[in-house]
Amino acid sequence: MRYYSLLLLSRFLSLSHALSLPFENNPLPGSWILPSSISRGPSSDPAGRCKVHPGDENWPSDGIWRNINEAITIVSRGSGQSRGCFEGSPPGSVCYPNRKYPDIPIDAAACDAVQKGWANSLFNAGDPVSANSHWTEGNACTPEGLSNSSGKCDIGAFPAYVADVTNVVGIEVFVQIAAGTGSRIIIKNTGHDFLGRSTGAGSFSIWTQHLKGFEYNSRYVSKGYTGPAAIIGAGMMSYEVKTAASQAKITVITPGGSTVGVVGGYFQGGGHGIYTSLYGMAADNVLSVGIVLANGTFIRTDADTEPDLFWAVRGGGGGNWGIVTSITVKAYPLTPYSSSSIAFTSADAVSNEAFWAAVKATWRFGPKITDAGGIGYNFIRIPSKNTYNFSTGLKLPFMTKAHASAFTLPIIKELISLGINITNPIPTYNDGLNSNPSAGDLDWGQTRQASRLIPRANFEDETLLEATSAAIRKSVEEGGYVFHAIHHQPKIDLLPRSFTDNAVHPEYRTTGMHAQSYDILPAKDAADTREYRRFRRYFQEIVDAGGREPAAYMNEADVGEPGFQRAFYGKNYERLLRIKKQYDPDGLFWVETGVGSEGWRLEDRRLCKVGS
Repeated sequence: MRYYSLLLLSRFLSLSHALSLPFENNPLPGSWILPSSISRGPSSDPAGRCKVHPGDENWPSDGIWRNINEAITIVSRGSGQSRGCFEGSPPGSVCYPNRKYPDIPIDAAACDAVQKGWANSLFNAGDPVSANSHWTEGNACTPEGLSNSSGKCDIGAFPAYVADVTNVVGIEVFVQIAAGTGSRIIIKNTGHDFLGRSTGAGSFSIWTQHLKGFEYNSRYVSKGYTGPAAIIGAGMMSYEVKTAASQAKITVITPGGSTVGVVGGYFQGGGHGIYTSLYGMAADNVLSVGIVLANGTFIRTDADTEPDLFWAVRGGGGGNWGIVTSITVKAYPLTPYSSSSIAFTSADAVSNEAFWAAVKATWRFGPKITDAGGIGYNFIRIPSKNTYNFSTGLKLPFMTKAHASAFTLPIIKELISLGINITNPIPTYNDGLNSNPSAGDLDWGQTRQASRLIPRANFEDETLLEATSAAIRKSVEEGGYVFHAIHHQPKIDLLPRSFTDNAVHPEYRTTGMHAQSYDILPAKDAADTREYRRFRRYFQEIVDAGGREPAAYMNEADVGEPGFQRAFYGKNYERLLRIKKQYDPDGLFWVETGVGSEGWRLEDRRLCKVGS
């Protein structure tokens, strides 16, 4: 564990009104002025309708890029130097001839490493430009022999330049450079993004993966809360946070995926995990946020400081409000849980109808799982034609193995009565400590998906349950799509009102299931392809069967979601839009489906204002 003792700096403090990490302690002095050589000059777009693009007259020259590191060194004043900026290079480019030096032979070993890591989330987290869903990059430089390879390498949606930042001052300078030149800016942490928010052609990318840090405070004091808390750096992945929290003997809300970043799009989109039905969403547990704004200044926002921004950044979408450097979150005592599972196949059933009746029975059991503070992690997969596998992984907080076994026994008996060959599994017990300190090898592949928040009422009312089940069954059987869902319902009983007064979609508070369909075929670039229209047609029936206000979990949704303003933000959208205009009036931060994104559009890879 030496790695963590050196890297994470877990500190045990007695009392604090604010926490910060070392890389946040020396922000840019207010007297610093962006050099005139970097400021906006003559443009190929005098009206300012479009973001500056590589090749434009006022795109920063190679000489300016070389001088940026020197400027950062001057203003850092010993706070720790940023690793600087460099051209964005697709990872797959090592498998193609060098454009500048075509006589240099291809490095076969380097290419082999890229091919092996292409669909691995840890590989993509460690690359400054790569995303897990490569279709969001335009499949522009996929190594030959892999799915969707065109046999050629292009810059596609990769950024033109990357800033590998290690402190706040570096971020402030880079943001001012992007704003001063009128460039498009994007933010990448781990690249665990399904909507293309971490990619952007001709953009200037801020890579936050090296902003590591974790500190525990046993008695944090803020408006509305006094108690244990932890501050987490933007570059921390879920497995790193879990390990640090285990060392401090606490529990904090983290993603299920081990390489998902905790500080970034995860909490800004709401953020769910194994404790959602017990402790609420990740956004519900945030006490303060360190963030660099569009004007290039660093602030720490909370319930007292810039409260509107604090409300918006907790659930109002990632990549759109500024560059988050850290969050301070509520910490809980170690929370043990037992794990169990319910799994069967259509071959285990006396008939296909019995299989689907059993699936519906487990979904009817869902509210009991969430009332117990647990979650049910569902999949329906299609291993072969007319064969279906159903599985639910249960996480049940504070239950012993015996308690968990007794808890699942009634649903197991019901499944047996429906004609399913199944036995009650023996649960496993976890004391709340991280049992898997390494990231592992996670293969996310090329998937496009859509999300629907299905109300709890749909699993308590038989008419609604029948309609919901029928739509999902049709999507699986007739459509051929994988179905994934999580039974959880964010609890707010243990949280002050100020915690849950945030921008998380209001419909999430009455949700009983976060449902998804996956298009497991190699994803296409264009949203209007025949395959995509077919996928949306089947999923729309699930949406319609859900009733109430159509709502989706934006972090795991479809970038082409119809009416994303209502689906991702609900009644919060108008307030969010006002806050966006207040803190980012020029639209420096823009992401697909983000608040205010409808005011811009991509024109031949260039980001331009609509109606200008």
